[in-house]
Parts: sequence; C-alpha cells; structure tokens
Amino acid sequence: MVYSDNVITTNRKGEKEIRNLLDKGVFVKYDYRNPVNFQKMENGKFKLILKGEKEREEYYVIPTKNKDRFLMLKTKPKRTFVWNQFSGKEEEV
Repeated sequence: MVYSDNVITTNRKGEKEIRNLLDKGVFVKYDYRNPVNFQKMENGKFKLILKGEKEREEYYVIPTKNKDRFLMLKTKPKRTFVWNQFSGKEEEV
C-alpha cells in the first residue's frame, strides 16, 4: 500500500513508521481541590478521561519529581460527577 508523506514519520532508530488512527473523540480533564479553600490537592494529580467513538478510557495522571514527566495509571471507567468552576454547577462526565 502507498501512504502519503504526511502520515509517515521516523523513529529514533531511523525506521519509517505510519501514524495510524486508533480512535478519536473528546476528552475531560479534572483535578482535585480542597472543599474549604479550593486549593489544589495531592501535588497536582489529575484525571484524564478520553471519550472516543469506540471506547472510553480513564487515567490518573501523576506528576513526578521531573516536572516534564508524568505517571499515567489506567483506571476502570465509572460514572463520575465533577464541579464545573466556570458554570458553578456539578455535571456528569
């Protein structure tokens, strides 16, 4: 098969690779706040929910000591409500 140069990239070993779409959709990102003063909790940990056309995936994203690196832990999708600080209401994600 012939692929456009737009979808071909080169890895660290110099091998050519094709960027292949697995899924697309929307995402939700929320963090954890203190209910008394609304300050961030747990050193900046946040949850990332990827809502694709095919599936939904959820991850905890935890900063490491190196500020440019994060640990991602996959979690089981569940029904979740968050506080929307922009609308002042709770909403389901």
